[in-house]
Amino acid sequence: MAKATTTPKTVMPQVVISIDFGGSDTKVIAEKVPVENAKDVLGKSHSFSFAMSPEVSVVSAESLRDYTNSRIGNAPPEYSAWVGSHDTYTAVGHLAKHRFHGNPGLGELKYERAIAKTLAAVWVVQQRLALPNKFNIALSALLPYSEYADKQRFEPLLTQALRHFETPTGRCRVKLLTFQCRPEGAGIYLVHSRIRGESLLNKSIAVVMVGYRNASILSAQYGEVGKGVTCDLGFVKMVESVKDSTSGQNAERLTPAIVAAADPVNPEALAHLARSSEPSHRAADVENLVKAIKLCRGDYITALTNWIDNQLADGVSEIVFCGGTAAYLKSQLTDYYSTKGIELYWNANMVIPKRLLCDRLTPDRLSDVYGVFLFFRDKVMNEVMGWLEMQQPETSPTESSSSEPVTLHILSAS
Repeated sequence: MAKATTTPKTVMPQVVISIDFGGSDTKVIAEKVPVENAKDVLGKSHSFSFAMSPEVSVVSAESLRDYTNSRIGNAPPEYSAWVGSHDTYTAVGHLAKHRFHGNPGLGELKYERAIAKTLAAVWVVQQRLALPNKFNIALSALLPYSEYADKQRFEPLLTQALRHFETPTGRCRVKLLTFQCRPEGAGIYLVHSRIRGESLLNKSIAVVMVGYRNASILSAQYGEVGKGVTCDLGFVKMVESVKDSTSGQNAERLTPAIVAAADPVNPEALAHLARSSEPSHRAADVENLVKAIKLCRGDYITALTNWIDNQLADGVSEIVFCGGTAAYLKSQLTDYYSTKGIELYWNANMVIPKRLLCDRLTPDRLSDVYGVFLFFRDKVMNEVMGWLEMQQPETSPTESSSSEPVTLHILSAS
C-alpha cells in the first residue's frame, strides 16, 4: 500500500510590521495576518499605526524596578516601553525621554539604536493585538541610503535579539520569518512608479526626502533605481541655527513652535517661547525669534537646494518630494524648482487611510513607510494565501477560491 503524502507544514507570520526610524519619531504600521482561510487574506486591511519618541536610554534593572513599583496609572505600551536583551536594559521612547534622560541620538547611526527601537515596537504590536509571548513576524524597515549597506549587519543582529528579550509584560520569543530593508524614499518611489506606469521608462526622476535629521535623494533612470545619497541637512539644522541666534531656547521647544508659526511667520505661535517676565521685553523676545526664523530659514533653503542641485542626475524631469520638512518648505521648493521646468509631485499623491493618521502621524511624515508597508504586505499576504490554498481539499474549478494575487488599492482612503 502506497504511503500517503502530506503537504509539509509551513510556518507563517502572525503579523506584518513596517518601521521608519525617524529622527523626530519612530513610525510603525502593523497588521495581523488572517490565517484562518484564504478569503480573509483578500479582505479589507485592518492595519493600524503608532509613533514612539526617538529617545533611548540604557538603564539598570534596579532603576526599572523602581519605576515599575512607583508608577501610578497604566500608560499605553508605546509610552511605557522598555526592553532587555543579554542583561542590557533599554528604555525606549516617551519613557526614555521623560524618566531616564534619554536623547534622540541624532549624531549616531540609525541602525545602532534600531535594535532596541524594533524590539520595543514589536512589544507594542504584541500588546495591541493581544498576541501570545511567542509569535512570528514579517518585518520591513527604512534606513537612510548612507546606512543602507548596514542592512546585512542589521538583519542577523535583529534576528538574534528578537529570539529572546524581556519586556514589561514578560519574556518575548519572536521569530523573524521575513525581513526587508529599504532605503528612505523607497516607499514613495514604489507608489509613484505604480501610479505613473510605463511613462517612467523614458524618464529620469528623483525622490527627495527631507526629514528632521536627514535629507536623502533616491534617483531612478528609465524605470530602474540607482544609487542614493544622504546628508545631514534635515530640519534640525535650521532649528539649531535659530537656537544659536537667540537666547535661552532649546531644540525641543523650538521645533514644534517653528512649524506652528508657519510661513509667513505668525508671532502668536511663538509667544510662549518668550523668556522675559516684562511684557515689553517679551514682545522684543518674540520679534527677535521671528527675525531669526526668517533669516535661518532663508539660509537653510539655500543650503538645501544647493545640495539637491549638486546631487540630481542629469536630465531629471520629475522630482517627488516627501517628508515633514519638505512639506514645511513646500512653497519655497515649488517656486524654486518650477522655474527649472521640473515636474513636481508631493508624497506620490498618496491618500493614506484616516485611521492611520493623527497629530504626530501626518500624511507627509507617514507616506514613505506607508508605501513600503503596502508593497511588503502585498508580498507577505500573497505568500500566506498561496500556503492556505494548498491546505484546502481539492475542489472543482467552479468551486475553487480565487488564486489571483492580492491587489492593493494604494489610493484608497477607506
